[in-house]
Amino acid sequence: MAPLRVAIIGGGPGGLVSARELCREGHSVTVYEAASQLGGVWVYTDETDSELIGRDPEVMAFSDFPFDDSFPGSHDSRRFPEHTEVLAYLRAFAAANNVEPLIRLSSPVTRVSRMDDAAEGPIGKRWLVRSRAAFRDGCSGEDAAEYDAVVVSAGHNAEPRLPDYPGEADFPGFIMHSHNYRQPEPFRGKTVVVVGASLSGTDLAQQIAEVADRVVLSSRNPRLLELLSQDERFQEAKRDREATAQLCPPPTSLPLDVQFLPDVAHLEADGRVVFTDGTTLDDVDAIVYCTGYRYTFPFLPPGILTAQDNHVRPLFGQVFPPDHLPSLSLIGVPWLCTPIPLMELQARWVARTLSGRVAAPSREDMAAEMLAETEARRALGFPDRYAHRLGKEFQQEYYDWLADRAGCARTPQWFFDLYQACKDTLAQDRWGFRDAPLVDPEDAAGRARAAWASLGGERIDGTA
Repeated sequence: MAPLRVAIIGGGPGGLVSARELCREGHSVTVYEAASQLGGVWVYTDETDSELIGRDPEVMAFSDFPFDDSFPGSHDSRRFPEHTEVLAYLRAFAAANNVEPLIRLSSPVTRVSRMDDAAEGPIGKRWLVRSRAAFRDGCSGEDAAEYDAVVVSAGHNAEPRLPDYPGEADFPGFIMHSHNYRQPEPFRGKTVVVVGASLSGTDLAQQIAEVADRVVLSSRNPRLLELLSQDERFQEAKRDREATAQLCPPPTSLPLDVQFLPDVAHLEADGRVVFTDGTTLDDVDAIVYCTGYRYTFPFLPPGILTAQDNHVRPLFGQVFPPDHLPSLSLIGVPWLCTPIPLMELQARWVARTLSGRVAAPSREDMAAEMLAETEARRALGFPDRYAHRLGKEFQQEYYDWLADRAGCARTPQWFFDLYQACKDTLAQDRWGFRDAPLVDPEDAAGRARAAWASLGGERIDGTA
């Protein structure tokens, strides 16, 4: 098949690796990035999130570009590095793969539309991509360009997913989403409820507890609350703080612990928060929602996708809307997984499908596979809002499926062992996992280092 003109929406890790894979297949690529620099959510400014949590570098890496202290700009070689190290890694990857010249910065996409039959291309109707362009003279305006295919890798951390608790409209306290959180100082001396006990929730609760008078961590998952409250490291820190307070009272009223309660039932106009177990917390000053984000694709035409209850459909293989395969694809939709390796496999599948190196499935096969996936998730008790959740139940199976579809080597076993070691470390020490030794009985980290050393500077093309 002749080379195609492909637009990529988003200059984060998914967009960068999509550009690399598409260029390897000989396609002509343009990357649209709304921000003034590449990196996606790993770029931290006063307008973006500060709650990002890294994983072990080996499971945050592209398969042929080691995430160690050898890449240009590396400055944080810890087991769980800061977001600045991930951003430096992404910049080094883009430079090494000649992706930077393909990126149009400060160019948010405003609309993507299918062109009429007169604009037929090698794989069907072409797409018209409109964006707000920033020109070199400092002016801006609308730009429009035609493409054979569009890859959407715009990320899913832009529109907060907010609960709708009864009484919220009359609640007198301050309510915010973690998307807008920057520093704990505004919560000094206050009573704060943090809703959501995943990584961002526990991280923010820990930060806010250092300055707040009282912090409650609320979750609808009772098992998670039980695990947190039994965390040995947390209990040790609590005992140490109690002892210190008895010997030398602190100058400010620091909390001795974080209280764990179930989901919020409703809010009251007098500042009370009532929880589902009947517990009532008086005089609450602030509520912080750490409740994730909604999938939104505001630039796509109506009718292509729906995202009700955070279930994006129809979507074959978590990537292709069946009616528009292969000219429209989404990168990075799944969650509870290692996003960078996931996006690399998805991008390789998309690129090779567009070049004709791998065959596109029939409509019948797509329908059968989507139905089987839905039934498998429902059999495990997963609601529709978990349609894109991988986790230990589906991650390795899905990665293998992607590799087989793309005709490339499967992800090595050490990767999944190391991912599980990271999760075990987190489960064992939820509050202090960044400084805790890795729970790694199979020495997955050692096998990862050996695998990277075996690259010997040679680039892997992903071919089985």
